[in-house]
Amino acid sequence: MTTHVPRKVGTSYPVCMHVYSGANGGGGEWYDCSFISLPQCRATASGRAATCDLNPYYPVNVAPPRPRYRRGG
Repeated sequence: MTTHVPRKVGTSYPVCMHVYSGANGGGGEWYDCSFISLPQCRATASGRAATCDLNPYYPVNVAPPRPRYRRGG
């Protein structure tokens, strides 16, 4: 099963909490990508219908941008 992550999911934090509101409660489901670690997310998700996963849009192992040099004249 493939999970769709909405575009509004940010890339600033490496962990997302997927919150399920349940079929009877309505309200749908959403992602909260504001966690810096899985343990932090799991502590927040504890007791809720939610799971924690790595943010698929968080840049991992990305090379830093190369510095731009200006040629002086």
